[in-house]
Order: sequence, then structure tokens, then C-alpha cells
Amino acid sequence: MINFVLMLTLRLAQLSALSVISEAGAEDRAIRHLRNCIPEACDAMSEDELRETVAWGRKRSRHYGIDRESDFFRYLNLMFMFGFEFDTSPRYPWAARALNGSGSARARVDLLMDHAMLYCSQVSAAAAEGDSNR
Repeated sequence: MINFVLMLTLRLAQLSALSVISEAGAEDRAIRHLRNCIPEACDAMSEDELRETVAWGRKRSRHYGIDRESDFFRYLNLMFMFGFEFDTSPRYPWAARALNGSGSARARVDLLMDHAMLYCSQVSAAAAEGDSNR
């Protein structure tokens, strides 16, 4: 049996190039995800606008330590649902609390999603109550 060690040396420039390729792939997957989930919103935007929005959302989500692609996709869903600056909007204080809280990024995004679903159910219940009072 022959054992050998393969030594790889990646230069900073090579790592940077790989990062750019990986980021572009993530943006492409995010755009496909959005087109699948919310085609109407995506159809209202040009390809360049959609790509810029995804890149902006990626930068914004990374501010909260959100690196996992699936968590980023959930963050994007909320951006499109509640507004692109939902995370700092006084209308949704639960978003800032969840994103700036303690715990892992995944746990904070899970909490963020829980708060979003609770908010939607409360709004829906209030609307139903309003309809029944007419």
C-alpha cells in the first residue's frame, strides 16, 4: 500500500476568485428560489434589479451573521414579504430583536420565522374579526 500526501497551496488571489464564483452561484440559486416562491414579485423586476436586490439582501443578512444559504433564502422571503428593510423597520420590532439576539444564526432565523408567522396569524385574525363586525 502506498501512502502519499497531496499538498495544495491556494494563494489569496485564488481563494478570492473561488469566493466570487461561489457567491455568483449563490445569487443564481437565490434568484431561482425567489422566482419559484414569488414569481409575481420577480416578474415586476428586471433581471438586473432582481440580482441587485439579492446582492443587497445578501450583504444585509451577512450583517447578522447569516451565512448558510437556506437561512439566507428565508431572509430573502421575509424581505419580499415585509419590505426590503423589514429588519430595521419600527413596524416589525420583533425582526430586529430576533436578528440581534443571542444564539446561532440558524436559531435566530428560526426565531425570526416564528415571529413572522405569528405576526401574519395575528394580522389575519384581526382582519377576520373586522369582517365579522360589519
